[in-house]
Amino acid sequence: MSGPIRDNILLDVPLIRLCNEGCKGICSECGNDLNTNQCECQKEEEVDPRFAVLKTLKKVEIGRINGSSEEKNIEVQAGNEKVSHEP
Repeated sequence: MSGPIRDNILLDVPLIRLCNEGCKGICSECGNDLNTNQCECQKEEEVDPRFAVLKTLKKVEIGRINGSSEEKNIEVQAGNEKVSHEP
């Protein structure tokens, strides 16, 4: 078979094989069949420590980065939190 034909066939093969369309698969932690049992595993999202600091970006005082007013307090919206900046 030529390269392009083989590549097209391989691209059509699913990466995750399931027994049927309604299959829930197996738990990646404990291996339980999710079609017959509910999994009790705690699937916490592990954050790479190098990227953990990115969670605090929304908590940074906006006035310190974007300028500030020396005459009065400024309250700005940062995500869902209000951040107060005092001169």
